[in-house]
Amino acid sequence: MRVLPNEFPSMAWRSGMPSGPASSNTASSIPMLATMCDGHVKPVLTAEQCRSALDELTPRQRDVLAAMVAGNSNKQIAHLLSLSPRTVEVYRAGMMSRLHVRTLAQTLYIAFMAGLTPSDPMSLG
Repeated sequence: MRVLPNEFPSMAWRSGMPSGPASSNTASSIPMLATMCDGHVKPVLTAEQCRSALDELTPRQRDVLAAMVAGNSNKQIAHLLSLSPRTVEVYRAGMMSRLHVRTLAQTLYIAFMAGLTPSDPMSLG
């Protein structure tokens, strides 16, 4: 079955509800990170939930996440960790899969909610 771009579920950040034709069968696999409440964005995931999600990452995935939080590109991360850029892409994809997110913004949201800061090396090593 071929999936067309307009059939992909999307995250409706303002309402907190997945939308699109395919959302009914995939809504449970997309984490809702925030909802709109009284005109303000309210986080759905707690800091504790975000920390426990990060605990599920491998040490190397945590290293890549720490470098991402610091604002490094894949090439910069590869240089910092003595890896190839493709290996960084693989670690990053695995990390995002374990966190059940699709975008860099969602990944960083979880990291920041867990308490990571750009200066926090998250035990690189």
